[in-house]
Amino acid sequence: MRAVCLLLLLGAAWSARISKDMASIVAKDAVQVPETPDRDFIDEDEDVLYHWAVVIAGSNGWWNYRHQADACHAYQVLRRGGLQPQRIVLMIYDDLVRYHDNPKPGSLFNRPGGPDVYRGIKPDYRGEDVNAANFLAVLRGDAAAVANVGSGKVVGSGPQDRVFVFYSDHGSPGVLGMPTGGFLYADQLLATIRAKREADGYKEMVMYIEACESGSMFEGLLPPDLGVYVATASNAEESSWGTYCPGMEPGPPEGFDTCLGDLFSVAWMEDSEWEDLRALTLQGQFEAVRARTSNNFTYNMGSHAMQYGQLSMTDQASGNYIGMENKGWAPDPISPATPSASSPAATLDPATRVWSLMRIIKWIAHLLGLRPDLQSSSEASAAAVAAPGSSAVAAAGAANGGSGSRGGGAGGSKRERPRAKHAAVRQRDADLEPLRHRVRKAKGDTERAEAQAALDREVSKRSTIDATAASLASALLLSRPAGPSLMAQLGWEQAAVLAPAPGLLSTAASAPNSLKPGAKYVEQLVGSSLLGRTAGSGKAVVDDWECLRGMVAAWEGACGQMDQYAMKHTRLLANLCNAGVQPAHVRDAVRGVCAGSKQAQ
Repeated sequence: MRAVCLLLLLGAAWSARISKDMASIVAKDAVQVPETPDRDFIDEDEDVLYHWAVVIAGSNGWWNYRHQADACHAYQVLRRGGLQPQRIVLMIYDDLVRYHDNPKPGSLFNRPGGPDVYRGIKPDYRGEDVNAANFLAVLRGDAAAVANVGSGKVVGSGPQDRVFVFYSDHGSPGVLGMPTGGFLYADQLLATIRAKREADGYKEMVMYIEACESGSMFEGLLPPDLGVYVATASNAEESSWGTYCPGMEPGPPEGFDTCLGDLFSVAWMEDSEWEDLRALTLQGQFEAVRARTSNNFTYNMGSHAMQYGQLSMTDQASGNYIGMENKGWAPDPISPATPSASSPAATLDPATRVWSLMRIIKWIAHLLGLRPDLQSSSEASAAAVAAPGSSAVAAAGAANGGSGSRGGGAGGSKRERPRAKHAAVRQRDADLEPLRHRVRKAKGDTERAEAQAALDREVSKRSTIDATAASLASALLLSRPAGPSLMAQLGWEQAAVLAPAPGLLSTAASAPNSLKPGAKYVEQLVGSSLLGRTAGSGKAVVDDWECLRGMVAAWEGACGQMDQYAMKHTRLLANLCNAGVQPAHVRDAVRGVCAGSKQAQ
């Protein structure tokens, strides 16, 4: 007992001094940017020259805090991994660090208790420069298209280079959102990738996509021979999920009334910070992320992470794209390599001090021949405390990616990946969390009434949007000649679809205004994948992309811009295109539905 007390006293006395030294050592090891600016890190393939990346958040505004936090965190992971800043293109609206609701001006956080991921950030494109056209120009390496725009930086990769792309925002069938301008359509993204491939613009490319229905951007579209591997947060029909939201455990600190991250995004980034990416394969990381994104395959709060493209690439080390200098857990996984003694990187949190103390005690015990098992028990516990999402850390077995991990990594470390079980919320519902949080935290009746009124307005707006979609579907089913043709294409019997309006006796020959489409048919047309285009079918969400763009233009011309909630109804518009309905028919019908008012939403 005296020996143990002596060890604790000695460890406590030395921990403050040694932990400061450790902070410097770990921070230096966290980046290790090579002195030669032309090369970054050594790839598995010695013929690879450079590693490029595009990181983009497709939203703005306080409600969407998590998307820009995801993007800035991804930038830090890539820099820590050894990618050079001149070959990382960062596109964020960049409004949050100065936002009036931000309790920590100048900072962004992607997990509770985590580091400031905005530290050292210099966006290449911000504000209105973050749009689909500029993103595609950056990806294809078209410097002329972005001349005098932002930094003008593009992905100037060649046939011996690897490219990594990360996107975080809202999505819907066939499209990804952008903070300005129109949607990014799946066919446009695929055309850009094809053109870059044909121009020998990359050796291989990996894309991680965080968005609702993100699988619809690639299913039935991305072939396995373009040298592109894609992992998405969800399949072609479901929502992706936000996390670290107010009221959750773990949740954001006091003063933050918005979600800090997205489940798929924080899963791959925290995994990248925790694991040795020289040893962890892309498949190994996917299995880890899939387990966490699905809430350990229960899917009661989560989505189906998916893979597309050239799946043979997944036996490569994930460090080939995310950075080989990501060698395992570090207390402060942010890019500056040599923090000063007064910088945040040199201040270790309590969990890290516990970890440091245990290492000191283990060392002293080893010298004295005492408690030889102290490292395995105490250090493992401390590492679990300090790990991201450490409220629960599950075992990292073969089912969670062990089969996709090469060797044992540097030093043969067996530390477990974070497998935190924590709450999540659907992406579109996550946008309501700030409003709900303000209602819960309101002080006094007046403040609570104002907060509730703001929440009610947003819910009412969404109800109006959904009613618009349902009314459009009903109007088209009743219209001529579009209606009969639409029902025939869908294999629906007209007599079954069209029922007499309430209070009226009618026959099929009755006046159109005496009939009303059955609710289940309207619901299917609005919200279901029809004509065999369900998730996993291998079919694209739509074949005629010009038709889908025309449908979106028709909606927006009559009802206003399809915002991050209204965009969910591209499912309806895709169904109409696949059934042969023309944008002109939708334009005529939607004008009546919205009464020509763009304020209907």
